[in-house]
Amino acid sequence: ARAEPSAGHYRLDAVRAHLLERAGEREAARAAYRAAADGTLSEPEARYLRARAERLGP
Repeated sequence: ARAEPSAGHYRLDAVRAHLLERAGEREAARAAYRAAADGTLSEPEARYLRARAERLGP
């Protein structure tokens, strides 16, 4: 868990999540999408990233 979201850092998590998803690493991708959602200050973006995580399963 991050104490303070740093500008742009969540994008690294989002890209990592996308690449992990493409590689078939669903659990790791889900965690990375959630980390990205936690790191953004944009609520619409956070909702999108959480939705991506949710579609990968529980």
